[in-house]
Amino acid sequence: MWDATAVRTIPAQLRPRPGGRAPSALAELAVAALTVVSGLQLLRLMVATVVGVYRDRLGAPLTSLALFALAVVGLGLLAAPAARLLGRRRALVVSVAGVALVRLALQLVPDAVARWLLAPVGVVLFLWFVPLWLARDGRGLGLALLAGLAADTALAGLFGSWDYAWSIDGWTVALAVALAGAALWALAVLGDPGPEPGAAAGRAGLAGVLPLAGIGPALFLHALVWQNLGWQAVLGGRSQEAVLLLVMVGNLAALAAGTAAAVARETRWPVAGTAVGGLAVAVALGNQAPAAAGILGQVATAVLLVVIVRRSAKSAGLGPVSAAWTAGMGLFVLLVFGYYAVYDVVLPVGNGPLPALAAVLVGLAAAGAMRSGRDRGPRRDPLPVLAGVVLLAAPLFVWATAPGPVEAAPPPARPVRLMSYNLHFGFDVRGWSDLEGVARAIEASGAEVVGLQEVSRGWYVNGSTDMLAWLQRRLRMPHARFAGASDAIWGNAVLSRYPILSGEVTRLPREGVPLRRNALGVELDLGDGRRLRVVVTHLHHVEGPDGARVRLAQLPRLLEAVAGREATVLMGDLNAEPGSAEIARLRAAGLTDAFTAAGGRPADERTWPSDRPDRRIDYIWLSADLEATDFAATSSTASDHRGIAVTVR
Repeated sequence: MWDATAVRTIPAQLRPRPGGRAPSALAELAVAALTVVSGLQLLRLMVATVVGVYRDRLGAPLTSLALFALAVVGLGLLAAPAARLLGRRRALVVSVAGVALVRLALQLVPDAVARWLLAPVGVVLFLWFVPLWLARDGRGLGLALLAGLAADTALAGLFGSWDYAWSIDGWTVALAVALAGAALWALAVLGDPGPEPGAAAGRAGLAGVLPLAGIGPALFLHALVWQNLGWQAVLGGRSQEAVLLLVMVGNLAALAAGTAAAVARETRWPVAGTAVGGLAVAVALGNQAPAAAGILGQVATAVLLVVIVRRSAKSAGLGPVSAAWTAGMGLFVLLVFGYYAVYDVVLPVGNGPLPALAAVLVGLAAAGAMRSGRDRGPRRDPLPVLAGVVLLAAPLFVWATAPGPVEAAPPPARPVRLMSYNLHFGFDVRGWSDLEGVARAIEASGAEVVGLQEVSRGWYVNGSTDMLAWLQRRLRMPHARFAGASDAIWGNAVLSRYPILSGEVTRLPREGVPLRRNALGVELDLGDGRRLRVVVTHLHHVEGPDGARVRLAQLPRLLEAVAGREATVLMGDLNAEPGSAEIARLRAAGLTDAFTAAGGRPADERTWPSDRPDRRIDYIWLSADLEATDFAATSSTASDHRGIAVTVR
């Protein structure tokens, strides 16, 4: 006889979709990881447009920029009210679909101001997504964050670290459509698990989920160091192709370590403590051994992120989770703007301690998570590691498609075409990142040697682009030198078709101003036993008597590097007009103004701003033994400066 009391009901962990199919692990990972990819891109675009439009175009001070970003992040607190208004499932759909569609819309919008206003909308929806996903059963969020970071870096690497959002063509639009479509497909096939059994009775307060705030500082470390291709290339002295491979290997190792922590029955204190120690070592050795420190930092952070998510997001109310996550992203904004504030204002403490501070915050969050309670249970899913393996194809593709460089092959006594160009971090007068426009302007000038100023090789506030590596590959220039001025990844550079035999850096007096300046000197082999020395510099930019005082203090050191030397060219943004005392010092040192020597046209004299030039602040100076012809200025507005070029023999 059948005994009904012997029947035991097992609660379903996944609610089947119509038709009886449970949501696939692939769809679950795809929804979270693709939303993270688009969310990271939207966050980066928001910061870049805030700087490019709100500050550079509209003249807002740094404090206003930070307050704007913090206000946007603060809207993440509306996740809980949105869920009450729409229902949890609909709010999650709105956040995922909204992030995907806003990112797609940005790929189609060619106006920088419109992007400045639209990107924050996508950022807010991304901020809503995380707590809504955690409330859904977000144990896999840690692995999704790691997969999203890896995919974002792979996409950046495929485009030479220049965010493809700034390039509107068939390929980039198709890519944006494919990513948005994949996210929407995964969302469509994803089931709704509903609340976990007993969730209503076991909700944790804010203290229990506060460790989620450690995710923001972890993302800061990834943006600044671990995933920053320019940072790794400069400090490691490697090509961008080699750096991309190393960073992607680090991402694969991080996904493997994070998966191991996720599938473990329980994460114990020795594991978490070892990860915290590894993170400390990685931050301490970041400048001395960037490749090893980067991989170690990625692995350690991966374990800690999984620990934080597994132990903190346990049946908590949506309000506390939203508050903790929003606080973490507020820390991200404060760390980012705090790091770059030292280049706008003189502060008693530099930005060097901020990576260590971020690492401390991540470690404290992990320790708090370990104390907050038990794990939610393992996630036995190998898909993140498989995704990491697939993403290794990105550096291999970049290597396979790298164009061959074009060397100069000069016959005897061949003249050399030189150019000086202040790139304004790669942003044009509208606040649009237009590296392609810069490349076309250089190509049109016919320049074989280009002295560049305001070169960013990974500043997050400028989109994390390694501008020198991108331009070198795009222009097929075989030789390049870079000299960090204010920090290791912002300064002056030289691109050349002629071999660079040697280089030296002259530090210029700082005189108590925020930005450090230097002069980069290189010796070029022109063939047939000829040598040419090129010095590139960028003097203090503030107008008025105090600015002139700083430049006049910088000039003696600069002239030590150029005055009285044969076959020498000095070029750059001197931030001084022809009638100034600074320019009089250069003439008195025996240097010849290439514009005057070449008989330059009045239309080519003024160099700033590029859309309506009303002053001349960019120069090329020659030693007395050199002759100049064919002086010309660019007409492009891809930078706020016009580039200037001259032929020298």
